[in-house]
Amino acid sequence: MRQKGFSAIIVVIAALAIALIAGGVVYFGSKGGYNAVPATQQTSSPTPVTLQTPTPTPSTTSEIQGGKLYTSQALGASFSYPTTAGVKEVGNKIYVYMTDTATGAEGGQYIEMFEKPKDQSIDDAIKEKFLAGKPDFCTVRVSTQDNSFTNYQKREIAYPTDDNSGEPWFAKQEQCGPYSISNGIAYFIYDPAHPTQYAYLSIGQYGITFDNNSNPPQTWQSTIKFLK
Repeated sequence: MRQKGFSAIIVVIAALAIALIAGGVVYFGSKGGYNAVPATQQTSSPTPVTLQTPTPTPSTTSEIQGGKLYTSQALGASFSYPTTAGVKEVGNKIYVYMTDTATGAEGGQYIEMFEKPKDQSIDDAIKEKFLAGKPDFCTVRVSTQDNSFTNYQKREIAYPTDDNSGEPWFAKQEQCGPYSISNGIAYFIYDPAHPTQYAYLSIGQYGITFDNNSNPPQTWQSTIKFLK
């Protein structure tokens, strides 16, 4: 009987010891008292996205009979010019200049390209872009400058002149803006077959001919074509 009682006591003591040990492990584990090995987390790396950068369409120059052909797909224009001239595209302008002069490319003649809504008239497009906030005497009219074009509409920004004022006839140009008429050839052109485009031509007081054998000689601007 004593042995059975003694055995029962030993079992109770052993159970208490196991309970204390287990409690201690839980306690110290929660307090950081032992080094726990964290479970390995599986993370997936995001798939990199490759951005496709559009390749700009380059402007091209090709040899043609009597000169060269310049084509700008970006601006939507092409024209022919003599081999004695150079061409430089800057922004929405394409300069045409004589290479044997000291003025450089941006001192030469140029075509400047613009866009408009398909259903907007050329007159309204010019008024909206260039005459907003300008005096009422600044108007858009049909241009009679330069006989290079027969199939394009030509426009110019005009203003009243006073021959008796003692001032140059183009004195009001400053009020109507740099795209209005001046003492050099400059005007807008528009091809109804390409209703979303129009252009401004700054020619100045001299010509750059492409074909001297034609009568009258064919200028580079007379070969301009819209592409869009």
